[in-house]
Amino acid sequence: MSLNEFFDIVWEYLDDQIKLNASLEEIKKLFFSLCNSREDYFVEVNSFIYFNHKELEEDDRINFIENENSNYLFSIEFEDEKLMFSIIVDKVFNVTLKYSCENEYQEDIIIDLEIRDDYSIWQTIKEVYDERGYYHNFLVDVVAYDRNHKEDLIEECADRKLNVFGEFFGLTFEEAKKYINDFKSNKQFLNNAKMMLEMSILDDMFSLDYCKLVEPFNISDLKNKIISLEDGSEFENDINVNRVNDICKSLVDFIGLDGECTLSFNLLLNIVHYCMLETDVLYTNGIIIKKVGNKRIIYNINISMDGITVIPSETNREYLERLYYSADSNEEVPGLAEFFGFGNSRRLG
Repeated sequence: MSLNEFFDIVWEYLDDQIKLNASLEEIKKLFFSLCNSREDYFVEVNSFIYFNHKELEEDDRINFIENENSNYLFSIEFEDEKLMFSIIVDKVFNVTLKYSCENEYQEDIIIDLEIRDDYSIWQTIKEVYDERGYYHNFLVDVVAYDRNHKEDLIEECADRKLNVFGEFFGLTFEEAKKYINDFKSNKQFLNNAKMMLEMSILDDMFSLDYCKLVEPFNISDLKNKIISLEDGSEFENDINVNRVNDICKSLVDFIGLDGECTLSFNLLLNIVHYCMLETDVLYTNGIIIKKVGNKRIIYNINISMDGITVIPSETNREYLERLYYSADSNEEVPGLAEFFGFGNSRRLG
């Protein structure tokens, strides 16, 4: 089945007013111009439509969305993951088109189209970044059209544009106003702001209430831990070794070189990102747990551009159990149970 044939089937399930929407027709044409008759696609379609058309069931590339309550009408994705198109039918009719290309840098374009009773809103984001995730440009545009496809809601769209830009880089509304039209002159500042935002999000995800820990290692191997990816491959040629050395020295000065340790996943990952990327900021919070003999000490770590603050505290088994079991993934980390002194025990109940 061709994509044209698939769209002919699905379009029959749309309201007549939606079918006549000029913006929907425009984004559909854009999608077909991008896919250029490619056949390496995978489709998930609403189960009601799927089981009412035998020809859909006979195409191996087409499957039904298992969640019966799903608002997805359908979603199309291509094997190289560089093109995706989807429609969600809810209180607002939502169409999303995502596509990627490579020029000097990687470019991702995300178009979200909202179709309401009286107007349609186009939101277009273009992200331009290199292989390390360093942004070289970020463009956002928001435009609304009324039923006659005349531009509408100009002030509201301008505010939404600033909100999107601000949320992406963790800026206030006033800061977004200042930087949105002059990205390249403020590239370093905006990349630093983005990194601070992502580090903060990661810290919040893996707080002490959900503390994901890494495999225990000798403290003397801290540098190797930082410069090694989780799959064991090395990127030492791409890393800022001076940053690694400075951080390792500062941490070792506080916790010493003796014994084993584990640390919170967010702390390690944020340090790695700082040492890999061209951003100038490192703001993160986490813990290091050190084991010497049968004794375990928890170090609460705060790292900022002002330096590293380390607060050590002794702990007991009850606290260690609460920390260990706060994230299910900890039970699968090699050597972690033994590090905590739990042996091969498993939580009951």
